[in-house]
Amino acid sequence: MKNLKASYYILIFSLFSISCQSWEEPDVQKLPKSWQDKFHPCAPLDGDGHLVLISQEITLSGEFEWRSDKEFLLNVYGPLGRAVLKVHTSKAGKKITLSGPMAKRLPPVSLGATGELIVDGYEVPLALDELGCFLANRLPKSFFQSAQRMNAREESLSLISDDRDIYVTDLNDQRCAQIEWGGVLGLMPSRIRACFSSAGVGSVDLGEAQIKWSPLSR
Repeated sequence: MKNLKASYYILIFSLFSISCQSWEEPDVQKLPKSWQDKFHPCAPLDGDGHLVLISQEITLSGEFEWRSDKEFLLNVYGPLGRAVLKVHTSKAGKKITLSGPMAKRLPPVSLGATGELIVDGYEVPLALDELGCFLANRLPKSFFQSAQRMNAREESLSLISDDRDIYVTDLNDQRCAQIEWGGVLGLMPSRIRACFSSAGVGSVDLGEAQIKWSPLSR
């Protein structure tokens, strides 16, 4: 019995030691230079392109323009050049407004106390300016700043925090970030997956909806 108990404690100690070796506190100075250069501030940024939004309720395709600064603005235009969807946040960043003909067909969207999106009553731990970073083909620096633990490898990076876990990969000229949250008591976590390439082509998979964007042909 004593040998069994000893083996048990050795196993627990070993697992604890492995955990301590695998995870580090998120200090940017400890990240490899190759990873440091991949995280950027999300404001001020702006851009335009072609946007496609696909969900069970709506399919929307058109040119779009956006700006992320003290406020976030995004306009999607129909074939005749009229804005069919407008997304706008207040300068204080506490209120979001959706307007235009297509807005009525989308679920209710609001902002939480720290700027996170709330879609149809469900909290999504992603801020609009972080979405702006994706549209600009960047990884948000806030991903790293909010992390409490990290594990960096050559082609992948894990960033763990209380409200979300982020898994980043950089393979074959395509960077992807998978954001997971929830998943307690054996439940499957909710997921968002965003990918983009240096050519400016990207997508965000929301599960029941998908957003794709690409540069305009000039």
